[in-house]
Amino acid sequence: MKELKRFEELSEKEIKDLTENDIEKLINLECAQEGIKLLEMPEKPLKPKVDADREMFVVALNSSDSERMIFDNMNDAKEVMEVLMSKNMYHDSYDWEAGYSSKYIENEPMDKENIQIKRKMFISENSFKERKNQLIEYQKKFKEYEERESEYIKIKKQRDKIVEKIETKIEGIKEKEQIKNNMLKRYSEYLELANNNGEIAKRFLTKAYGESYIEEILGEKYMPKK
Repeated sequence: MKELKRFEELSEKEIKDLTENDIEKLINLECAQEGIKLLEMPEKPLKPKVDADREMFVVALNSSDSERMIFDNMNDAKEVMEVLMSKNMYHDSYDWEAGYSSKYIENEPMDKENIQIKRKMFISENSFKERKNQLIEYQKKFKEYEERESEYIKIKKQRDKIVEKIETKIEGIKEKEQIKNNMLKRYSEYLELANNNGEIAKRFLTKAYGESYIEEILGEKYMPKK
């Protein structure tokens, strides 16, 4: 494209000749005209890797490990588990309609079938302290990333409306061109049936599809003489 034209100013022929690069430029131009920022995806920061280096033994009271006790040796974990298995323990709960602040103790003791010991690796305090400054810096960068991502999503929603408008118009023109090519193919078939008599072929075509339709799709050139 040599001229700086807005999408609405382009003819159907110009639109049909657009390359992918042209379409991208037009989208950016429309966004610029509408005051929409150019799209730039933020880069997500990489979280520093801290290896789990300390083996621990977890007495888990439920399958999700949300209630647990952690020990540094299996014997202590087994002793605690034996005590827990011999006692009745209870959950505090709440009714979501009454609200979380209105908690109560359930009548029945908690189910013990999910109590188990799990051998798990954890990050030691020493390893954490070695990487603490890097993790703090990562949190700052990640917060900035989330802010930029939020802005990116907002811009993309605005841009998507422009993209949809342009793509819908282009698809409509492509569909119209396909219909035209199909009608030209029908005309060629009628022309063969009519022994290459153009007027007869045009009459066949307009009788089959209607004069107004053929005139709209192919133009007066394919209308039979009155």
